[in-house]
Amino acid sequence: MKKLLVFFIIALFFVSCSKDEIKPGTGKCMFGKEETNFKTSCIAVITSDKLVVTLSNLLPLRNLIITISDYKGTGTYTVESNYASFDYEDGFKIYGAEKGKVEITSADDQIIEGKFSFTAKNNSDSNDVVEVTDGLFSAKIQSK
Repeated sequence: MKKLLVFFIIALFFVSCSKDEIKPGTGKCMFGKEETNFKTSCIAVITSDKLVVTLSNLLPLRNLIITISDYKGTGTYTVESNYASFDYEDGFKIYGAEKGKVEITSADDQIIEGKFSFTAKNNSDSNDVVEVTDGLFSAKIQSK
């Protein structure tokens, strides 16, 4: 009977965990076919009209800054409309997004969550392009 109960609990755990779920203070995304988890830091700062989400990772060294101008809460913001920008750093390479979007899916006083994707070019080599898909973040909001 104990084995059956343990099996049921383990099965329930795997069924209830979605691949889109992440812990507060973390983020992840796909760089081509390589998944990157931002486990070191994922924070957000909100001012009167701007949202800045910073995702950082030490190994490998990667930083991503998502900025939303004229932030109005949940919704979709795009680079093309000049409401969103993505600045990505991979080691010593710095990329700026030419197209992309971020969707803020939920926000309260402590946590802001969203999805994102973008295409960016290396600021020093326009032939060096990264495509980021399936991005997720759950950022802890820092005091203003």
